[in-house]
Amino acid sequence: MTGTYEITEVLRDLTDGNEQIRASMVVKRGLDGIVIFPDSFKEEVTDIWEPLSKGINDMLGLVDKYGSRGMRSAYLDFMGYIVFFDVFEGSDTALVAFFKGPGGLLSASEAMEQIKTATNKILTIIEGG
Repeated sequence: MTGTYEITEVLRDLTDGNEQIRASMVVKRGLDGIVIFPDSFKEEVTDIWEPLSKGINDMLGLVDKYGSRGMRSAYLDFMGYIVFFDVFEGSDTALVAFFKGPGGLLSASEAMEQIKTATNKILTIIEGG
């Protein structure tokens, strides 16, 4: 992936800049991409990662199928997490952010501006600008 270091920094800033965002990644189906999982998040999801990652991969299948047809965002409320997908326009790739608990959807909604800003920065990096 072009600009891996720069994209990693954008994800770190997103994750570190909002205490509600537990982790983030830029991935496509197969969970292929750049993942920023703080140690605390890794410990938190160890026991549920297998089914959680399968659910995420299933949603990324929808991103793959409909991203080129205008799908912009989606979320998955699964296993105590809200997983928000901000689709890179016209592609099979998304910025994925993890929120915890019953307030996760509200937290995702409140963090939308930060997520959109991070997505735009990453797209600029990918486009070489």
